Amino acid sequence: MTELWVALGAVVLMAFLGFLLYRGTRLDRLHNDVLRSRATLEKLLIMRAHYALEMVAMGEFDPASAMIVTDAAMRSFDDQRELVPDGLGGLAVQEPVLGEEETRSRAIVESQLSEVLRDVLAEPESRTTELAQRLLNAWERIQVARSLHNQKVELTRQLRSNLLVRVFHLYGSAALPVTFEMDDALPAAPLA
Repeated sequence: MTELWVALGAVVLMAFLGFLLYRGTRLDRLHNDVLRSRATLEKLLIMRAHYALEMVAMGEFDPASAMIVTDAAMRSFDDQRELVPDGLGGLAVQEPVLGEEETRSRAIVESQLSEVLRDVLAEPESRTTELAQRLLNAWERIQVARSLHNQKVELTRQLRSNLLVRVFHLYGSAALPVTFEMDDALPAAPLA
């Protein structure tokens, strides 16, 4: 009878350890998914700034608009900070700490570019060129990529809030991921 209880206890312990291994592996995959989706979003933001600068170079904007677009797009290019300074990418979180305005300035820079582009592309005729269509396509992809990134962050945060994950520290040394919030609304569609 005692051997049966020992064997049963061993089976239960193995099942519990297997469950913890499954949770830990799932959490690791989610952290990697967050990093991949963040890298995709970063590439798309750079692509959008590139297309905006190409439109300026091709003379598709009036001189005043061209200066404003160039300034906003160059600030987007020149900002070398992490997209989300949460330390998840292996880089140390820069001071000041999360939640303060400085750490959100990358989102502010990208939001300002969105606002500027929305203003200069407000007229339907400004969206007819191939470059404008490429820019708008990249912009739509940014919306999708940001939404997917934020969903993956929320899934990761939800799994990390699980009691067993916290008690057994299954997330290791990985930082808690943070969503990326920016203004990514497209210019209003022309009325038909």
